[in-house]
Amino acid sequence: MPGVGKTTLVEEVARLAEEAEEDKRFDQMVFSEVSRTPDVKKIQMEIAEQIGLTLDKETEHARASMLYAQLKKSRKILVILDNVWTELHLKDVGIPFGDEHKGCKVLLTTRGRDLLSRMGSEADVRMDILNEEEAWRLFEVKLGNDGLIRRMKSTATQIVKQCGGLPIALEPTAKALRNKTESECWKNALHELRMPTENNFHRELGKAYTAIKLSYDALKAVESFLCMMLSTTLPF
Repeated sequence: MPGVGKTTLVEEVARLAEEAEEDKRFDQMVFSEVSRTPDVKKIQMEIAEQIGLTLDKETEHARASMLYAQLKKSRKILVILDNVWTELHLKDVGIPFGDEHKGCKVLLTTRGRDLLSRMGSEADVRMDILNEEEAWRLFEVKLGNDGLIRRMKSTATQIVKQCGGLPIALEPTAKALRNKTESECWKNALHELRMPTENNFHRELGKAYTAIKLSYDALKAVESFLCMMLSTTLPF
């Protein structure tokens, strides 16, 4: 599900892979976001840059051959492809896998398990929404104010429930309420979460949308201006 933390998880995997000193599992690690409409050239260039390879060929096939040859030289390499929407042929990109290079491991994130099956995944890990205890703990950590959360416990409990176990909703909501000591502010936040402003979204996504809007509205004027300059749309 979108907003459940797939990208955050693989970013942590990448960090651990890079920092591991003892029992180092990989000699190299590369990361590329695939997105809704795969751009093979973009993926190739991102991977090549991270392994110090200059792809100076014009055709997709030629670039794939160069990348393939270079990746084969790495004894142990982890390739992370994040946010895969449609079937991606790894050979077309230039990624050796399986019997072609047993030292090359590919980690994919996607919203559909059937896609993993079509791409030949050997092991699938399902990411569910946070359970009640996990959601509450994340909200507490991101709020960072024990005294405030104790005073607003009743409303806070309802807010966490309305966030539906989605980190993408919990984190911005907690940050938006971090310095709000008036109970009315918390009640207003709960009201907005209960009545998402974008009814065309999936029910849980509507909650996440509202949570992000709450956080956005809490920014100072100059920060809001910078956000508007960077992006004119919310990330859905």
